[in-house]
Amino acid sequence: MLYHFSELRYVLKIAKLAISKKAQLVVIQKSLSHLWPLAVLQLMGVKIVLSLHNGIWPTHRKANNRDKRLLFMNKVFYHRCHAILTIGPAVYNQVIEAMPRCASRVRMHIPQYDQHCRTLWRDRPPKKIDEPFTLIFVGRIEKNKGVFDLFEAFERLAGAYPNLRLLYIGGGRALEILKEKGATSAYADRIAVFGRVDGARVFAELDAADLFICPTHSGFSEGLTKTPVEASLRGLSSVVTTAVPTRLILQD
Repeated sequence: MLYHFSELRYVLKIAKLAISKKAQLVVIQKSLSHLWPLAVLQLMGVKIVLSLHNGIWPTHRKANNRDKRLLFMNKVFYHRCHAILTIGPAVYNQVIEAMPRCASRVRMHIPQYDQHCRTLWRDRPPKKIDEPFTLIFVGRIEKNKGVFDLFEAFERLAGAYPNLRLLYIGGGRALEILKEKGATSAYADRIAVFGRVDGARVFAELDAADLFICPTHSGFSEGLTKTPVEASLRGLSSVVTTAVPTRLILQD
């Protein structure tokens, strides 16, 4: 309940700010459960562009009763949006399915990458797991991103495969906990938790790795998840959970 009250307070602050600035157009870039209070702005003639970075509900499943209740509450707001931008096909399909009347105002965005990021089809001879083999995770270090599940899976395999190595890149609320687990693990010499690094370092580590892992939990509403795309741009294969809609773009 506190979560919902806090989100409503945030939305009302947006509305208050827009009114105080006499805004003509508001771009909302945050995925919120409670958008319906912003319909007041729309009734006042303020145009709103909604940018959906995450799914309206987890994209690997159908909307449940809770999702449908929130959709019902937000329907007037969605129908009055000047435009809706969605990241990737999974979120786009959700909006079209849930609100077909909005179809003419929905646009899909796919992230673009400069040519220097691309080394597609770079020759990567297949390796056996008993050779030096690096698993890599790039993303936010959060529990719902599956970082601890990956850690546990690695520890189960590490004894049988002494050449297996695990690398984490990214910042997040669980970073220090993960660092501590890595430092106290029986396989600490084969686990690296780098935290945040720059883009050049990310691509360098992707080039040196052998398999990308994206283990997001099924309860999290991913919109696209760009990191498996970035891995594929470097010719690196990925293992992803069903909660990661990037599979709709990468396919086989």
